[in-house]
Amino acid sequence: MLATDADNEYAMIDSTIVRAHQHSAGAQKVGEDQAIGRSKGGLSTKIHAMVDALGNPVSFFLTPGQAHDLDGADALLPQMNANILLADFKRAAAVNTNWPLHKLSALDDLKAECIRRDHWREEGSHIRRGPFPPAMPEVAIRELSVQDDGDGITYLKIEPLHAPTVVYETGSAEPTRASTPVPTPTRFEATGLRYRFLAVDPNDLARCSPIKDWTAKLRLKYQIHDRGDHYEIELLALPKANGIVIHYTTDGSAPKVACPLR
Repeated sequence: MLATDADNEYAMIDSTIVRAHQHSAGAQKVGEDQAIGRSKGGLSTKIHAMVDALGNPVSFFLTPGQAHDLDGADALLPQMNANILLADFKRAAAVNTNWPLHKLSALDDLKAECIRRDHWREEGSHIRRGPFPPAMPEVAIRELSVQDDGDGITYLKIEPLHAPTVVYETGSAEPTRASTPVPTPTRFEATGLRYRFLAVDPNDLARCSPIKDWTAKLRLKYQIHDRGDHYEIELLALPKANGIVIHYTTDGSAPKVACPLR
């Protein structure tokens, strides 16, 4: 039965061969061609079918079994209402000089685009067609740049994946849906030492990401000043955030347990 309400996001064409009964060749032909041919397997008919994006048949065409797959495609393509076509005959089309392809990589490009839009997913050597359950939200963080002077701010790109909003807390506080939204996700100024981010969907309370932590990299800068009879070393810890303490020694011992310099 052909679909009456087709999903025309895209269409697919494929074919299969059906063995004809041994007595079918003895009947007298009346009217139209019976689409019975002879191939290696004997008498056969090839069924060419076009299906919509949900796999429902929308059209079919019969040819003798030895007919090329593209013969069926020529008959079915004028009936196609979908915007794009995926055919299982790419290899045959590549070697058939009568089949005009505008771009040899067209079907590979189509596959890549459908995977990018999450209409399809690769599973080993197979492709699984959606729709799929919505992916779980997550937070992606990328460091854009770091100030080497001033306050030593790190600029971050905070991207909520599979969710529209990302919120955050500073320090060790755990972010919740009530936390502060990231004001500029494309260029977030990280002036503190630690941030914790959470991607949330305001319309679905069950959809939120695992907490994503980000910790600043501490940098220690120094400058030597000649005071005539002695030298002074100026130390600076970046970023300039509360709670940073510089420890030092003058005898070569480990500074972790030595005097703090504030």
